[in-house]
Amino acid sequence: MTSVVVQVLRRLTKSERWQLGGIVGLIFLGMILEMLSLSLILPLVGLVTREDYSIATISWLPQVVKEFDQAHLLQIALGAFVGLYAFKSTFLLWSNWIQKSFSARLSTRFSDELFDVYINQPYNYYLNTNSSSLIRKSQNSGIFVGGVIDPSLSLLTDGSVAVALAILLIAVEPLGTVLVLTTFVAATLAFQRFTKRRIRHWGAEKNRLGELQLKILQQSLGGIRDVTLYGRQNFFREAYFKQIFDNAMITRKFDTVLIMPRLWLELITVSSLFLAVVVMNAQDRSLSEIGVALTLYAGAAFRVMPSVNRLVAAFQNLAFSRHLVKEIGDDLELVKMAKGSDAPPIKLNSGIRIDRVSFRYGPDLPWVLHECSAVFRKGRTIGIIGSSGSGKSTLVDLLLGFLDPTKGRIFVDEQDVRHVRISWMKSVGYVPQEIFLLDDTIEANVAFGVDTDFVDRLRVVEALNQARLGDFVFNLGNGLETVIGERGVRMSGGQRQRLGIARALYANPDVLLFDEATSSLDSQTEKELMSEISELGRTRTTIQIAHRLETIRNCDDIFRISDGVIALLNKNERLEVFGPTKSENGQ
Repeated sequence: MTSVVVQVLRRLTKSERWQLGGIVGLIFLGMILEMLSLSLILPLVGLVTREDYSIATISWLPQVVKEFDQAHLLQIALGAFVGLYAFKSTFLLWSNWIQKSFSARLSTRFSDELFDVYINQPYNYYLNTNSSSLIRKSQNSGIFVGGVIDPSLSLLTDGSVAVALAILLIAVEPLGTVLVLTTFVAATLAFQRFTKRRIRHWGAEKNRLGELQLKILQQSLGGIRDVTLYGRQNFFREAYFKQIFDNAMITRKFDTVLIMPRLWLELITVSSLFLAVVVMNAQDRSLSEIGVALTLYAGAAFRVMPSVNRLVAAFQNLAFSRHLVKEIGDDLELVKMAKGSDAPPIKLNSGIRIDRVSFRYGPDLPWVLHECSAVFRKGRTIGIIGSSGSGKSTLVDLLLGFLDPTKGRIFVDEQDVRHVRISWMKSVGYVPQEIFLLDDTIEANVAFGVDTDFVDRLRVVEALNQARLGDFVFNLGNGLETVIGERGVRMSGGQRQRLGIARALYANPDVLLFDEATSSLDSQTEKELMSEISELGRTRTTIQIAHRLETIRNCDDIFRISDGVIALLNKNERLEVFGPTKSENGQ
């Protein structure tokens, strides 16, 4: 438990540690006020219950106060009691506001940092990490505060109150208080020992079930067409029900344990008061003395019971949160990929060179590409063909810089892509076969990730026209402001594809890379689109991974990937693959 607290404290900035120190100071001031407010009970009860009660022996009181009769003293004591409690309540409310403001700022920072870490990881990190796990941890990133900082502050706050009241009671009734405290502490420690391991296990299990629950939601709702088509609703519903039922059972156990301290401590408190009376009676104390002491004990119990209950709950929360806090803490240590937001795009001068590149996804997995070498010259249209599973998509990820070659290197103008990754990515307009679309406007999808105030609307319109989507968009009632729905469900497959192409063209990239991106277009639209892209000028380099051979027939250079090896097709091989052109047939 201590290691978890230390892990979180290490992540605080110097300023936050100073703020935390200030909060601890406020907590101890609150402890002093609690002690003072409770200490006034003794003279107040004495003035009410004993006619011979004297304050003459209290040296720090002014002489004028000592000369008041008992009625006036009672009024003064009541006024001081109410005034002190009003001040204490106001101070504690303000102190709590300071604590919660600190927690809110801290929670926001940790959540932002965790998302920043996740969204700036190298691409291969996402190949080995389930998105459900990342979403779950992102949603629960506040656990650093709610599961560690807040319970720790609660331990300090309520622990200091309990210690202060214990000191006061020992000063009034040493033997009885020691016996009561011994019983109290022993009972609390026994309860903690009984529940600690169980709570840790429940915390880890609840995290696991939450991740599975999220995974089922993503899979079933994300694949709702297939779920509906094959009638698999019951399969996913039963799987989801199992996770939420098991989760609910863990919540039931934990919530039951949370209320047990209050019931347990009430029993211990009543038993302790009985024990205190027995001890004082054995000491031949008068009934009035026992009455005053019991009043003080009751007042202390009334104040300390909620504190001790919160203390136990804080320990339980720390134990319950331990597993998730460690997971998130480890993730915050992940090294982020360099953002390079200010890095300018590369202006391609000569071309792209693949130098003896081999790749596999893991040391025990088969090679996908073997000793591949090729040159894609600037200003040319490059076509790449190959059977399914030949390594075309892997080559795309390598060209984009998402993956690094296991062996060999890829050069852009003789610069290793690994060394200019961010600048290179800014130079490429990439159109995959499956377009990722935001549940937002057409304009937001074309100018993907650009703040509304900085969107170049003329460039958006130009890109839509180049993608042969302009007429469709401007015939819509809201034009560029039309919201297309989640994953573009309000558009046809071909329209989604053209929207993805418009996005790639928006930044006017030096290189266009189409990964079977025109497969959803009809032949005529595809022909018009490729003709438009060709007309953009020979300064742009276009790489096309195509399913339909007709798409790349007119490319300047055509490469074929077979058995993980890439080779440039010569004239005869092109003739063999595509057959003669119309001019070659004499037509």
